[in-house]
Amino acid sequence: MDGPGSKDRSQHPQVFAVLSGAIQGGAAAALMRRTILDSRLPKCSYAQSFYLLKAAAQAGVYQELFPYLVVPWRKMMSQNLTTWAEDDVMFRSDCHGWSAVPINEIVSRIFGLSPASAGYGSLKIEPAFSLLPQHSKGSFVTKNGKVSFSWDSSVGLQILSAFDIQVEIMGQRGPEIVHLKKGIPTIVCKTAHWPDRGQKEGDPGRPETSSHQAVEMMTVNG
Repeated sequence: MDGPGSKDRSQHPQVFAVLSGAIQGGAAAALMRRTILDSRLPKCSYAQSFYLLKAAAQAGVYQELFPYLVVPWRKMMSQNLTTWAEDDVMFRSDCHGWSAVPINEIVSRIFGLSPASAGYGSLKIEPAFSLLPQHSKGSFVTKNGKVSFSWDSSVGLQILSAFDIQVEIMGQRGPEIVHLKKGIPTIVCKTAHWPDRGQKEGDPGRPETSSHQAVEMMTVNG
């Protein structure tokens, strides 16, 4: 499979073709759509799904295909698991790190918080507003201290940092720089700052669970 002379293909080399930059732009987006939607391709394991979601984001189809990307975790929920399973073969639920992808996705891609420089010397924010529930909040820890965030669709995204930090907001009008002061809650952006990059509704075979419901399910279980 996936080797010279073999006609069999899996999701894996398609993912790394995108991540390596071997395929880019519209071709990468089209490839990731085929990779994720073609049920004939052997799928990435829970652990490898980290790279699958990363490739979808790099190709610009993350929000569009999100309901399909979280199907494995929806299945875990339907099986009444209270922690994420180790794999899809043994169905054990040991809260295994291999399948803890939602922890990273909720912070770095749903809320869109990621380091803009080494060691969180500065912060970049690019939320996926079409995926955020109406009200949500959370926090994550950096080597400099904790950063808390809360989202209200009628107010905006508020950040509270335990240390002074420069924030780069990736908005519709281009990057904006905000300087957060230690311990002072600051609303850094509102929905209007971003274009609506919502989902394509009515796709054939689309999972019934909405993007918002999928995020809420992942948040509760994760």
